[in-house]
Amino acid sequence: MGTPDSIIGDTWGYDISSVYFDNDGKVKGWSDISNNLKMSIGDRVAGAVSFSLGSTKQDVINIMGTPDSIIGDTWRYDFSSVYFDNDDKVKGWSDISNNLKVK
Repeated sequence: MGTPDSIIGDTWGYDISSVYFDNDGKVKGWSDISNNLKMSIGDRVAGAVSFSLGSTKQDVINIMGTPDSIIGDTWRYDFSSVYFDNDDKVKGWSDISNNLKVK
């Protein structure tokens, strides 16, 4: 990504997008508001249809691809959100953008 536009604590800013780091300096999340971050945790998998309550994070990646933002246990795709429990399983979602592939 190059030199950030801002560094505030554990958050690096690129335009109005942000990358969040944990105490070990590893990326723990991001918010790609400017659509300029080069972040990936995986691509969609052909044939993957939908996810549901109890699906894993990998299931969601296979179906939805890399989220636009990860903040804590919430992944966002546009204005829609997928919520995960402490076991990294889907515990709920909000499909405001009507783009989530859920069953």
